[in-house]
Amino acid sequence: MTGLKKVGGAPQPPPVKLDAAAPPPPQPKVGMPNPDNDAFIGKVEKSPEFKKLDPATQKSADEAMRAATTPEARKNIADLVTSPGYGKLPPGSQDAALKALLKDPGNAEYAGSIKALVNNGGPYAELKSGSKGPAVKDMQQKLKDAGHDPGPIDGAFGPKTKAALEAYQKAQGLKVDGIAGPESLGELNHKRFSGLSEEAQKATLEKVANHPTDPAARETITNTALSPGFRQLDAKDQTKLLNVIGGQNVEISRPARDAMNNVLHDPKFEKGTPAEQKAMLEKFLADEPGRQGVLAASPGQLDATRKKYTLHGPTEVKDFQFKDKKIDALKYEVEIDGKKTPVYVPKNPDPKLKNHSIDEVAKGIAALPQASRDLVKQVNVEPIQNSEDPFWAKKYKTPGFHSYMTAGEAGIVNIYPDTNPPGSQDNLDVSLIHETGHILSQQKWGGDDDPRWKPWQDAMKADGVSASDYAKKAQGEDFSETLKLYQMVKGKKPQEDEMRALMPERFKIIDQLLAGK
Repeated sequence: MTGLKKVGGAPQPPPVKLDAAAPPPPQPKVGMPNPDNDAFIGKVEKSPEFKKLDPATQKSADEAMRAATTPEARKNIADLVTSPGYGKLPPGSQDAALKALLKDPGNAEYAGSIKALVNNGGPYAELKSGSKGPAVKDMQQKLKDAGHDPGPIDGAFGPKTKAALEAYQKAQGLKVDGIAGPESLGELNHKRFSGLSEEAQKATLEKVANHPTDPAARETITNTALSPGFRQLDAKDQTKLLNVIGGQNVEISRPARDAMNNVLHDPKFEKGTPAEQKAMLEKFLADEPGRQGVLAASPGQLDATRKKYTLHGPTEVKDFQFKDKKIDALKYEVEIDGKKTPVYVPKNPDPKLKNHSIDEVAKGIAALPQASRDLVKQVNVEPIQNSEDPFWAKKYKTPGFHSYMTAGEAGIVNIYPDTNPPGSQDNLDVSLIHETGHILSQQKWGGDDDPRWKPWQDAMKADGVSASDYAKKAQGEDFSETLKLYQMVKGKKPQEDEMRALMPERFKIIDQLLAGK
């Protein structure tokens, strides 16, 4: 059921616009001879940091510089592969960093973000008992500043220094081994990228690469990934959080990113311990701030896929039984690809109530994806408001709840009137998809209390994010809102990939259901 609380007399949410995916820049063939490239790359290959790279990484760096389409792009990549942090990244993270720069090679500011992130690992030495020198002395001073006494600040790693380091590691939630590797040193230097797992490094670089022209987005993603609390999250939650805030879609990622920025600038987070930050990030994932109330459509979103249709009728039907009232009706048929869907409207509608016209309903049916349209057996444009609204208002804890549409196992969609004019054609289009979710789920799994819902319940728990606030009302609404999102992004890149990454288990189930499995 699609229902909306009235706010200011407007029963529908404001439309939003999907970001259009920018086409990738053309890339020349790798290895094409170019004297200027050869001279430039030759200089890069002589740098001390480049010489430290293994042969395979050197080859990848060379190919990336040759694939660059502008001198600025070559310089961006050269700066990256000759920076001290690049050689310390795992191979997968190195590849992700190169791909990030090739994705938009002309943006120096963006390239600077990638380079700064890669180098945000602090000293890369491994200090342990018996180590001596300036790096040990620097570490001792920072341990002392952090409140852990390492003994004399003399550059000699002895038992007292080890004990101070272990105490620091324990306090920060790090592995307690008395060895100062990239993770511990990165934490001491407030530079934490090297302490992340390879999976988290790759994911961070990939999400930053989604926003080559949006410095605010890059900053939010980077600051989240570099926070001490982020590293304390388990790997699954790290991935989930990056997926939520790192995408290009406006349904979930952009508002979530704004909400995350508020968390990052909260004094409680800024001054919090790693454990306190972790708790705030976990709460962020649980609360999902920034979600839309009801998943809305952008203007004309389904126009491109709307099928041609023929409207037949009307013919008069005496005493037709609508959901809550029996009155004379007019029967129309919307024919699409040879299939006719009957639509019943009141012959003499109440002038005080407003509802969609037969033409709007026909256009909405024509906008349904084939799999959803096949589920609809009949549409009733109801003469009165839903008599069950008080029940749903109580169940969903939404005073003034008004049903926009309902549907069930029989495949009948009911569209209800209101004293206000109905919403836009775009909202009608996607709301019909929502209702086909109720038809499909009830045909497969029955009502919300049926044990056959368990696979979907497990998928909801595994995915851990929702399409909208309304999806949290009940598992049936979660299915319908997720199906709506599925159909809204299907075939659109990168939105579909991002949503599949956010809701892999539920999208997998919908794939199977729509394939008839």
